[in-house]
Amino acid sequence: NADLNATKPTAEVHWLAAAVASDACEAHLWRGEAVAVAEMAQRWLAFVRRVLGGALAIQAALALETEGAAAEMQGDVAAAQELYQLALAEALPLHNPWDENDILVPYLQYRVSELEAAAGISTDQDSLESAG
Repeated sequence: NADLNATKPTAEVHWLAAAVASDACEAHLWRGEAVAVAEMAQRWLAFVRRVLGGALAIQAALALETEGAAAEMQGDVAAAQELYQLALAEALPLHNPWDENDILVPYLQYRVSELEAAAGISTDQDSLESAG
């Protein structure tokens, strides 16, 4: 049993793996390799979740957003919208609206609304009332 615990990766190893996966995502994005981006984003998220035990994290939101971008690159708008929504749910409780550098939540809100508009979905209350 002692040998099994000795080989168990530490949190630092998972953070290093998450950082490498994040960098790999960026490289694949620049190359336009959407499938590779999605795979690396899933690994990035898995490493972050492993370290934090499922706690909310901006890194998790960024991984989900990156996977959403990959889905969008592949033309899968429904998957992109779902991933952006998941990223938004992850980031929103951590958002500081008074920090001008905290732009992830506004960006995700923008992407979700853009994809909803492209799909003909309206979240505007006036539109919902006029349709009813």
